[in-house]
Amino acid sequence: MTVAIAKGLEVRLSGQVVISGVDLELGEGEALGIVGPNGVGKTTLLKTIAGLLPHTRGSVKLYAKAFMVPQSDMLLPWKTLRENILLAHPEPQAPDAREALGQVAALLRMGDHLDKYPRHVSGGTRRKAAIARALVSGARLLLLDEPFTGLDVATVAMLGRHLAELRRRGYHMIVVSHQLAELVTLVDRVAIMAGRPGRIVSVIELVGQGDAGDRLELLRRELFHAIGKQENSLG
Repeated sequence: MTVAIAKGLEVRLSGQVVISGVDLELGEGEALGIVGPNGVGKTTLLKTIAGLLPHTRGSVKLYAKAFMVPQSDMLLPWKTLRENILLAHPEPQAPDAREALGQVAALLRMGDHLDKYPRHVSGGTRRKAAIARALVSGARLLLLDEPFTGLDVATVAMLGRHLAELRRRGYHMIVVSHQLAELVTLVDRVAIMAGRPGRIVSVIELVGQGDAGDRLELLRRELFHAIGKQENSLG
């Protein structure tokens, strides 16, 4: 079963083509990584899939509810984590909203922090709150933009375990990340974006490619090759 599919996707920002000719497909239960140089359009692609940006050509079809978790977390500082999370629930005041929040908080092990304000918790807890917001919305497709950035090593490992657990529970994911070592432990495939405008130039299958170290070496090699080839063609 297909969860998300994009065909011939083109996006313009301020009249300039930012991404062009992007094709991707995500199957049920899959996690797809997206990597590439800064400014190549990775976040733009996520926002377009989420419906936050319009596309000028091509198509995007989603067969599961999607929610984008931004790198900045975007928590309102004057609201508690509980209030921030419940903003995404279709009926924040309903009894089932509190039940959903309790289940998500237990899953992410953040129940002790729900009545705190964002400035009073760690970056890892803020990141978990942003993910919790996506979960209580009812989304099954998580669009994660740099989920590991700005976190210390221990927090990265903790967050990786939580995301892996969400995968086991049937959530689908598209993950943009520069943290390759963490990415290869989480996703099944990685799409490499390069060029101006950005496009997907290669898709690397990681399943069955040895241990995490082998997958990381494969991804690094393919990433450097794809970017170098693109730069040479532009030069």
